[in-house]
Amino acid sequence: MTNSSWTAGPVLVVDDNEDAADGLAALLRGELGCAVYTAYDGAEALDKAGEVHPEVVVMDITMPHVDGIEAAGLLRRVFRHKAPRLIAVSGRCSEADAEEAQAWGFDHLLAKPVDVARLVDAVRGTPEHHRRTPR
Repeated sequence: MTNSSWTAGPVLVVDDNEDAADGLAALLRGELGCAVYTAYDGAEALDKAGEVHPEVVVMDITMPHVDGIEAAGLLRRVFRHKAPRLIAVSGRCSEADAEEAQAWGFDHLLAKPVDVARLVDAVRGTPEHHRRTPR
């Protein structure tokens, strides 16, 4: 599935579970061949985003302190002229959860454990990936 011709800007993966963040980052690096950074909480995500200006942020919704919802809102405000696409990952992924994530500013909601093919499609922004089809 690797697409070395995909030339996106950096991706930021945010999860308070460091193994999950590092694992997703490694998978995305292998699949997309682009720079992928990690952060382990919402506050660190804001700092890292300021450094690397990600094109896409993949973020766990449920984190201590600054959660994914608050961090998404802050990212949208800080980068209002060139906000990154936001992909939420969560253990809760009903149709209602997808609508709620959209209201919070996320472009996509994916269920944990994350289906790598769906994640790669969402990061690439492929037309086949539909915002409201949580699985």
